[in-house]
Order: sequence, then C-alpha cells, then structure tokens
Amino acid sequence: MNKPREILRATTLPNMSLRNKRVLLTGANGFVGAHLTAALKKLGANVEEFTGDIRAAQNVGDFDVVFHLAAITDLKRASENPREVFEVNVSGTLRLLENLGSCGRFVYVSTLGVYGEPKYVPIDEDHPARPIEPYAASKLAAEALVEGFCMSRNIPFAIARLFNVYGRGQRPDFVIPRLIVEISAKEEVTIRNSKSTRDFVYIDDVVEGLIAVALRGKDDIYNIGTGKETSVKKVAEIIRGFTKRKVSLILQNESKDRGVKRSRADVRKAKKKLGWKAKVSVQKGIEKMMS
Repeated sequence: MNKPREILRATTLPNMSLRNKRVLLTGANGFVGAHLTAALKKLGANVEEFTGDIRAAQNVGDFDVVFHLAAITDLKRASENPREVFEVNVSGTLRLLENLGSCGRFVYVSTLGVYGEPKYVPIDEDHPARPIEPYAASKLAAEALVEGFCMSRNIPFAIARLFNVYGRGQRPDFVIPRLIVEISAKEEVTIRNSKSTRDFVYIDDVVEGLIAVALRGKDDIYNIGTGKETSVKKVAEIIRGFTKRKVSLILQNESKDRGVKRSRADVRKAKKKLGWKAKVSVQKGIEKMMS
C-alpha cells in the first residue's frame, strides 16, 4: 500500500521534473505519440512505449505518469465502423485502466471534436459537448470513463483536448500536409471548405502542452490550442507564398459533409493553471514543415 502513495506524492509536486520518472505512453507510434516520446526521452524520463492493440493490455505495471493516446483516429474509418471505434477508444481505455498498477498521473489525450459545432468562440472547457461524428463521440465517452474510474480509485488525472495539430510527419490526408503537397506540385488546387476556420496548433507546442498537463494538471480538462483561428483559404495562401509558384486556388465554400465551420480554443485555463501557451504561429509552423 505504500508504493502508490509514494508515487502519488512524487508526481503531484509543483514543477516536478520527469527525469528518471517511469512514463507509459500508449499510441507511441502515432504522429503525436512519436513526437511526445522523443521529447520525454530528452527530458530523461524512462519511457515505456505501448504500440499494440490497447484492448490486449494486461499487467501494465506501475508508472509515475501515463499518457494515453492509443485510439482509432481516422474519421472515415470511425464513421464506417462505429462499433470498432468504440471498442478500441472506449473499451480499450477501460482495459488499460483496469490493468494499471499504481499511477501517479493519468493523462488522457482527447479532441476538440467533443465540442461539435461551437455555440460560441473562443471555446472554453465548459462549452457544451455535442460531438457530431462517431470518433468524437467515442473520445467523449472515454473522457467520462477516465474521470469516473480515476475519481473512484483516487488516481490523479487530467484530460487534454487537442485542437487541430499539424507538423512534420503528419499523415498526408490532413489538411495542411495535403495542401503543401498539392500546392507544391500542381498548377491549380481546389480548396474545399475555404471559409472554415481552425485553431491550428504546431506539434512542438502540443508536446510542451501535454508535458505541462502531466506536471501541473489536476483532475480537470484543458484545451491545447493557440487561441487563434485561421481559415483554410489563409493556410493555402501561406503555403503558396512559400512555394513562390503561380498556383491558382479554386475556392469552394460549401461542402456536402457535415463538419464544424469555426474552431478557436479558449486557452486561458492552460495559461493560468499550467503556465503554458502556444508559441508557434501558423505562418512559422508551415515554414518549419516546408524548410
């Protein structure tokens, strides 16, 4: 019984260092997971990477910090296979929690998608959660599971809702890497949903934000975004500017797909409670990706 209390006391100290701490990271082979793993190792953490099927987790062991990122994140796959996405994202999360030993801090990585179409912007953590597709619904369900399970077992936890992450190594079906490829190669590029806005947050800032959540988050939900919104049209124009190519941008403002029209995070809580804020502008982030 002493071991859990010792780990808990160590990890809840303000400004705790992660050096030599035991850290578990699920989904370590994903885009965010790979960047986070590299950063944690640079900080001297003893990182255990879980890259398999989270539904098969067993005898996971004791950790100072757990970052749970493992999930089906492909929206098309989630829409076509909602049962699978709930089995992995929700039941898999329960499997992990049930098989953990002692845990000093459980960090669940969620998504802005839980908010659905915003009733107001910027979107704070108290905004109503009304997801409009199965992936986001599964993440919201897993959030509730994490909160209820951890509260019942006295496990410190924190939930990080990531806004639109981008950066080097991201899958080409995401909007910024896709536009970089198309605008760099074509003479004419169609920009779908050109008026839609997103809070694009660079991967380096996201990694720092997640580490801040682990160190200073406390049984609460935190938005990880920039607090600024950028239209898809503006993103395309920035990319075109860096290519120095004469590319025609064909703007489409309507879409048959149901999707969020605006997105902008209220990041005041993260700044106040975590001492974190994003530093990389969309202009600079795209430049980093293209350099």
